[in-house]
Amino acid sequence: MTASREGPTIRSTFGPSSVRGPLVAAEAPISIEPGARVGPYEVVRPLGRGAHGQVYEARPAVDATDGRSADDTPAVALKVLHGLPEEARARLAREARAHAELRSPFVVPLLGTGEATLDSDESRVLWLAFELVVGGTLRAAMDDPSDPFDEERIASVGLELGRGLQALHAAGLVHRDLKPANVLVGDDGRCRIADLGMIRELGLLDASLASAELSSAGGFVGTVAYASPEQIEGREAGPQCDFWALGAILFELLAGAPPFARPNPFACAKAICVDRVPLGLVPVRWRPLLQRLLARDPARRLASADELVHELDLLLAAPSTAPRNRSGVQWLLRYGRTWESPGPLGRILVAAGAAALVLLLLWLVSLPASS
Repeated sequence: MTASREGPTIRSTFGPSSVRGPLVAAEAPISIEPGARVGPYEVVRPLGRGAHGQVYEARPAVDATDGRSADDTPAVALKVLHGLPEEARARLAREARAHAELRSPFVVPLLGTGEATLDSDESRVLWLAFELVVGGTLRAAMDDPSDPFDEERIASVGLELGRGLQALHAAGLVHRDLKPANVLVGDDGRCRIADLGMIRELGLLDASLASAELSSAGGFVGTVAYASPEQIEGREAGPQCDFWALGAILFELLAGAPPFARPNPFACAKAICVDRVPLGLVPVRWRPLLQRLLARDPARRLASADELVHELDLLLAAPSTAPRNRSGVQWLLRYGRTWESPGPLGRILVAAGAAALVLLLLWLVSLPASS
């Protein structure tokens, strides 16, 4: 039994036999009001919005809980996607099935997926129900100056993400959009990989520069900073692109900014494909691992997530050091260039500085000696 509710109601349709024709984009962004039904779930409140969908906190509807109150059942994070073509819907269903079979404490579990139709305009949507993680994102933790990361904590984060990638890759999945905003940190302190790359695989999240985000201050904080060279160049991206992204996250945790952070996403993308990794900005013991994770050629990166977990286990077992003062390093990465590849203006400035230094020395030599 379903009680009447204010706002749009949604009825569920499941399985290929209930689908007639391709999914099409709604004329306006879909907004689902609290209390509306999406499949077996009832929306509680919105959590976030993207270009092709929204995420809501939701609970199983009363008629889907064997008569129990919805308040007595666990809440979920319900992602509702719209505007999907038929091929994208089929590929999403395949990868969702693989994701649903994952059993890893370091990947946010997928609890179910299905299709639903908006009663208001007959627009069909896809929904995916994930475990609702109480906590925050790794991005928020990294931006909190009151709780800095020491090397032991950084190694723990890397190990948890490495084990999450281990599970994903073993299931035949590649994330393709691993970044701090897509890592959830629960109240228990454990990192969990979220927002899986099935959406990126479907082309719904463009890996091009158009998907970049800029902060209000103009500093780059979006996807490109963690994208691998092969993704930026439009080449095939396999599991090794996830290793690159993890390397960029670890570098940022150690140095204060991603390795190729620049004032704008275009310069960032160029640096990823051309510049050398400024390994001198991170502790010496991290450099061999980061050099392999951030190798421009995917074939030169780590061969598997098993190897990654082994390397991070060794780092975690080694003595850690205190958190570093990273403000200067962060400025250099965001607004400077690495010495390995100075631009034309940089070469001119270096030459001018050297000439000025020579003239100063000559002037000092020419001064008469004091009696």
